[in-house]
Amino acid sequence: MSTRNNRAVSTAVHIAQFAALLRTISRSHGTKVVIAVHERTLFDYLKLELSPAFEKDRLLALELRRTAGESTRIVPDLVTYLVDAVAA
Repeated sequence: MSTRNNRAVSTAVHIAQFAALLRTISRSHGTKVVIAVHERTLFDYLKLELSPAFEKDRLLALELRRTAGESTRIVPDLVTYLVDAVAA
């Protein structure tokens, strides 16, 4: 949030734009991006939007699961690039 004339000015970013920004930052700087979310629908959406688009891309989605009386479990899902059958 920035200020303009002593008033707070906020900028809204659509989640699709946020996903594209994360992909651009990661690709242009050659870095990994770590995101933590608490909503399942947002997790699923970002997993879809950030799925590999190029042959060397990978996405590691880690889901933390816990039910009453159990320890927290980490459920990994390594997503690799798949050639689109329609485009091939």
